[in-house]
Amino acid sequence: MGCGQNLLNQLVGTNADIKVGLDPQSAQQIKAGDFIEIGIEEGAIVAASMLAYGAPLLSLILSIIIADATGVTGIAFVMSCILGMGFGILLAQLVLSSHFRPGFFQPIFVRKIFRSS
Repeated sequence: MGCGQNLLNQLVGTNADIKVGLDPQSAQQIKAGDFIEIGIEEGAIVAASMLAYGAPLLSLILSIIIADATGVTGIAFVMSCILGMGFGILLAQLVLSSHFRPGFFQPIFVRKIFRSS
């Protein structure tokens, strides 16, 4: 397993299953226990990072700037920051559902590395 998955499994003590999209031809090439290489769409990691971290962080920073410019202090300042970050999360969900096709972030089968014994 790549991407640190094996280390995480050892730490937690369980195995995590990764579901991989297969076309019919690929499904005939592999069997349970085979070692395979998987991949994801180009740009998926960057897009996922920007949606998960960038949008909420940018929205939080903008809410801080707006709250500071309007002179908001105390609990109202904190609440505006929470609302700003919440808006960023909602914005990320909206962009995810409207600009990415289903399965864009799903791993896909690349090739069989070797057959298990």
